[in-house]
Parts: sequence; C-alpha cells; structure tokens
Amino acid sequence: MAEFENGKNLFRFFRITPDDGSQKYPESSVRSLRFGKARAAARRHLALPTDCDVWTIERVRRLAGRPVINEVITLPASRFPRLDRHAPIPDNVDAFYASRFGLTIGHVTERLKAIIASKRTAAALGCTLKTPVLHIDRFAYALDGSPIEWRSSDCLTDEFHYQSKL
Repeated sequence: MAEFENGKNLFRFFRITPDDGSQKYPESSVRSLRFGKARAAARRHLALPTDCDVWTIERVRRLAGRPVINEVITLPASRFPRLDRHAPIPDNVDAFYASRFGLTIGHVTERLKAIIASKRTAAALGCTLKTPVLHIDRFAYALDGSPIEWRSSDCLTDEFHYQSKL
C-alpha cells in the first residue's frame, strides 16, 4: 500500500506531534471494519438520509511505536462502495479515498475537547481509565463541499500535542 503513504499529503491534516516538534509518521492498526445502518449522529454529521448505511473503521495510530490515538472513522457507504474489498486499509486514508474512490478532501473542520479516557480508549491505548485525552471530531469534505468523513479521535497528550499552523 505504499502508493497511499505520501507523507506530504498526510501532514496536511495530521496535527499530533511529539513535544520535541519532530514529525513522526503514524502507523495504523485497524481493529475493525463494519458495515451497518447509520446512527443519528452519523446521519447528522454526514448529511445522510434516514435508513442509509455507513462503514465504520476503528483503528489505533502509533507514533514511534507507541499507541497514541484511538480513532473511529465513519464513511457514507454510498460514497465508498465495497470498501471491505480494498482491505487492508492503509495508514493514509485521505490518499486512499482519492485513489480508490475519486474523493479528494478539500477541507476539514475539527472540534477539540479535553475529556477522560473511556474504557475502550484506555484498552486501545494502554492507559488507565480516566486518563486525560484530547478528543477530536474531524469532519472532512470533498472538493464539492459534500461531507465524506466523520472521524472521532481520542489522543494521549502526555508526550504529544496538537499543532496547528494557520
């Protein structure tokens, strides 16, 4: 899957960096890939009609070998037909979307909030229950402005931070 691992493209939207400021390429492990009916939140965030299907990808991202981010990515099934046939899902999904599905991300909106780790996040990242984490809801939009991805991430920040270049 090297064709999807374009670092320049990845760092366009990837904002978690080590405290020393270095850029570490994240490695991902997909924990699950599921197909099913969209729940209310997914329909709202992705502007989907009632009774439509979505793909849900759960993965852990590592920086320098350490689990740092627990992610849940929700995609409209109509925009990503037969996603399961494209396994394994590569580290850089943005390039994958463009190459395999013709969907280029034009812009992203993110909402950040400090929360405590849930049981699922603690298990995925190897931290204790209720460890402080940075929760990021990322909404990605295609070049035409239509929503194509809702990504919910819980990030450890004891040795990492969110860096934004404006």
